[in-house]
Amino acid sequence: MYFENRPKTRSRGIRLSIISDESLDVFYTPLADILEAAGLTDSDVEDILQFTRKKLAVSEGLVASKSSFLQVRHASEENEEAVVLPLSEQEASEITQSYPWFSTVNGALDDLMMSEHKYICSIEDILIKKFVKPLEAKYGTPDKSHNPHQKVFVMGKNKNCPTPEEINALFSNIDVILSYNKSFLGKLMEMRRDRGLAESLAQEFILFAPCFQMYSTYISGFGNAVNLLDSLREKYPSFHSLLHEIETQKYSIQGEEMNGDLLLLLSLPLNRIPKYLTILQTVRDCLPPNTLDVTRVEEAMSALEDIQNCAGTRLTNNLDNDKKVFSLVSEIDGYEEYFLPHRRFVYQLRGDWTDSHNELHKQGNLVLFNDLILACISQKRVLGNFGKEFLVKDAISLFCATTKVQDPKHLIITTDAGQSITISFSTERELAVWNSKLLKLIPELGTGTKVFGVPLSVVMARSSETHDVPEFLYRSLEVIKQKYMDEEGIFRKSGGNEEIKSLKQKIDSGETYSLEDADPHSISGLVKLYFRELPVSVFSTIQDQLISTSETMRNDEECSKKFKTLLSENLDSFTIKLLKYLFQFLVELSHHSNNNLMTLSNLALVIGPNLMISAQPLSPMEEALRSTKVNRVVQLMLENLALIF
Repeated sequence: MYFENRPKTRSRGIRLSIISDESLDVFYTPLADILEAAGLTDSDVEDILQFTRKKLAVSEGLVASKSSFLQVRHASEENEEAVVLPLSEQEASEITQSYPWFSTVNGALDDLMMSEHKYICSIEDILIKKFVKPLEAKYGTPDKSHNPHQKVFVMGKNKNCPTPEEINALFSNIDVILSYNKSFLGKLMEMRRDRGLAESLAQEFILFAPCFQMYSTYISGFGNAVNLLDSLREKYPSFHSLLHEIETQKYSIQGEEMNGDLLLLLSLPLNRIPKYLTILQTVRDCLPPNTLDVTRVEEAMSALEDIQNCAGTRLTNNLDNDKKVFSLVSEIDGYEEYFLPHRRFVYQLRGDWTDSHNELHKQGNLVLFNDLILACISQKRVLGNFGKEFLVKDAISLFCATTKVQDPKHLIITTDAGQSITISFSTERELAVWNSKLLKLIPELGTGTKVFGVPLSVVMARSSETHDVPEFLYRSLEVIKQKYMDEEGIFRKSGGNEEIKSLKQKIDSGETYSLEDADPHSISGLVKLYFRELPVSVFSTIQDQLISTSETMRNDEECSKKFKTLLSENLDSFTIKLLKYLFQFLVELSHHSNNNLMTLSNLALVIGPNLMISAQPLSPMEEALRSTKVNRVVQLMLENLALIF
């Protein structure tokens, strides 16, 4: 609750549990509403104000101003309370000056919102409306009425002109990027109205990180787009003339004259992720060290840096992949859980399929990725129900899978884990296409040296080592044990992106690599990256049960016993050994918290999100609430390690 009627007391007797050393949220509210809702008199408010000023001097948090009244809010696990205080302009100024980073953080947020709005207007009002739409109208657009996996284009009237395919490749997935950035700006505006905490800003970036992966495709295909643009200008004089006519028009965004050069407009998305990182860097540098805000901002920076690094490794001929991924999110319920950076769409089939229990599912949807088959069932629609058409029923990993042609129209896929699926095809040709793609994908996944993004059971099955964890993970944690147990902020601070990327590539390709001279934060970042890129997160099948158990069972011993049962009944032996090894290491690391500042609570905060990944996209408030629950689960496991493993 936000207001609570209390007896009139002097400041010495006021219970101000609303003040927290880790989280302080301040904004303004009209005084009339305050007094009416809280039943406070002027003297009551003054008492609280005097006491709170003393607390503010030692608390860490952000102050965001909107008017002339101060509201201090604290949310605990049990409830949420707030007290509102009237401030003069001088008092508000004094509080702001007590937190020199206040103006920097709010200035950074304002800068982000202004630049985001200008960026969206430039893309939507100039690039799309003035270039994409007219060019599509003149030269043709992709025809989606045919097989969605075969590119068939409606050609322009003049044969001496660019094809619709070339126009489509020129602008890549800019429409998808625009849709996500508009949603992102909307969330920023909501957040700015509500509060403006650095932690909230970081949460928005973490929430939208999967969406911003769309930039990887755009960036990696940009070089080809530039070459294509030059080629089209030179090859087709009429195309060049049309562009010149559009480019020389006068454009204005937010009252500022805008250059209409197409190449300049196409390059705008290249600078967006760096812009986000610069803003987050500014926020992080001005915040008090070792606070929750700093941790969240660094997590957001790490997520964006991963996207930036990923851009250099994406296939430039895969420009349509992200568009397809975007469409799958809108049509398949439960797909978000399988939306991972390394996953690439390959093929799709609408038809019947039979699961491992010989249950036939008619008019289903089968989606083939480079490492997985998503088998979806049709959801019956009723009048007025505009929900998603399909629901994920099963996910068949292609690691160590085999295929068998049962007859000309039935294909059986089985895995070493005991999964199986029989797909029915309407023609022999459809079966042949699927089988040929599977026969190409499966050998690439089931053999070799790749570790990241590969199921733990596959990595361990081909390992000749005696360790209970992948070799690189063993070596990484051993180096930290030997050299960096006292390193401040280990597992919290971000490592070098280029170094992490280089180590990952060497590990996956089987090359020789050394960790002895690597930056300690790069080593810990590599470990977190491994868990994030697992095809299925380690707690995915039981995370809801773990959270529910931690909430309903207040006795730690009983809760730990329930955790132990859930793990033993639902996780394979490889995963249990991996978790035991990791948690034992983290407990040992926490023994050095006087130097490294990483208590069990702090370690749970930075490790938990990598082990328990939400299956559904969440709002910032939902994400923050879930994060608290995840942290509690992981911290309970660390504190009761002997009872669970």
